[in-house]
Amino acid sequence: MASYMDSGFNGLPNVLASDVAVLSHEIGEWINNPLLVNFVPPWGRFGIQTICGNNLEVGDPLSDSIFPVATPTFTYHVQELAYFSWFARNVPSLAINGRYSMESTFVSPAPPCL
Repeated sequence: MASYMDSGFNGLPNVLASDVAVLSHEIGEWINNPLLVNFVPPWGRFGIQTICGNNLEVGDPLSDSIFPVATPTFTYHVQELAYFSWFARNVPSLAINGRYSMESTFVSPAPPCL
């Protein structure tokens, strides 16, 4: 499922579902786990993931973290995604500059999900 919504669709200025926010979430997850067979250590209780799970769902833990990407004619709203090292609990992160997410909202690996 993905969408594109014009600003103020249905009178709701909800940035969490504006323009490409949902689309960027779903494309990120599709690229990282297209067949839903990529598993990671259990994680949960972040974003829309309310229970422990072991699927690599790079958009779910940061579903409420949206950042602007400006072009000369439009500002898109893209969802931040978690990197593999956050799920795998790599220390340090294997990602560029030791990051655990695109905008560095996560500064350490996922805590154990009990």
